Amino acid sequence: PLMISFANLRLRPSPTLTTSLTASLLLALISFPAMAAWAQTNTEALPETVSVASDSESGETGSFDFFDGAAPINLEQLREMQDRFAEIAEKVGKATVNVQVGISQGSGVIVSRDGYVMTAAHVIGGANRDATVKVGTREFKAKTLGLNRTIDAGLMKITEAGRFPYLEIGESGTLTPGQWVMAIGHPGGWDEDRGLVYRIGRVLQVTDSLIGSDCSLVGGDSGGPLVDMNGDVIGIHSRIGVRLRDNIHVPADAFTESWEDLASGKDWGRGVGGRNRANEPWMGFTIKRDSLEIERVVPDSPVAKAGLQPGDVLLELNGQKISNAFRLQFLLSQLKPKETAKIKYQRGDEKIEVDVIVGSQAERDDR
Repeated sequence: PLMISFANLRLRPSPTLTTSLTASLLLALISFPAMAAWAQTNTEALPETVSVASDSESGETGSFDFFDGAAPINLEQLREMQDRFAEIAEKVGKATVNVQVGISQGSGVIVSRDGYVMTAAHVIGGANRDATVKVGTREFKAKTLGLNRTIDAGLMKITEAGRFPYLEIGESGTLTPGQWVMAIGHPGGWDEDRGLVYRIGRVLQVTDSLIGSDCSLVGGDSGGPLVDMNGDVIGIHSRIGVRLRDNIHVPADAFTESWEDLASGKDWGRGVGGRNRANEPWMGFTIKRDSLEIERVVPDSPVAKAGLQPGDVLLELNGQKISNAFRLQFLLSQLKPKETAKIKYQRGDEKIEVDVIVGSQAERDDR
């Protein structure tokens, strides 16, 4: 797995540099999602040595309690923290997965040996849906289970037999602002060459319904784990706030407290922030993984009424070229229920354009 390392940071703080400034510099350099991938491909350009305040300059040595949010102030503590993050990354990376349900793609985390996967409700979309889960480079069939749409909690289960790597579920209720955490996921979707991306940050706020952190999230991270310094799952990535550093995670306690409902396939709530599902678009098809070929068309759905069939390959939506699944997902998100959309697709050697009257997610929920 891709490791985030402090070894390439070039810091020359003076002896008077404060602990808070040291932490701010570290976060500024490592918390953005592109940093890890950039470092992996640009190591030749980075210095091999590090210049930081020495133990003698800082006047302090020995172990420090970064579990409670302490910041490293010398090289020894920086190395100790780096080693801890590397241990956690290796452990967590084995259980963090890529999830695909229809055209939606996100992340998730295995939390039991027999394959229960915690993720976000908006990633799985509904209960009892066929899905695929990619563990490392291996792909497994799965089914979506329950959803609490109000807080964005979703559960699914790998349906193929196996003994899977998993993480323990921690207690989010014991978190306090300032604690170090790590966010893991597949930003931008599955990328075999890049692999998982790890971000390090701090807890900003904790309530019964959300955890806020400065671990930057982007599309594709949704459903991935937020872990503490023990490598236990304390949250699931949900959404991005107004600013890049304001990132929202579903508390782990919300899963454990409603586990029976989620595992039984119960679907409740009105969507994150109380969104009205009647205002969210629905077309009624799924596509094959890593393809724009339609795999399934829901009977009597908007695209079924327009004549689309499994095997058709999507080309354009409202005149906009569809280059990949994420582009398709973005273009679909811009639609409004009851409006007419133009879909261009290929069937065999023939290219066809049809009008489709957009449906709503509320219609799908009622099926």
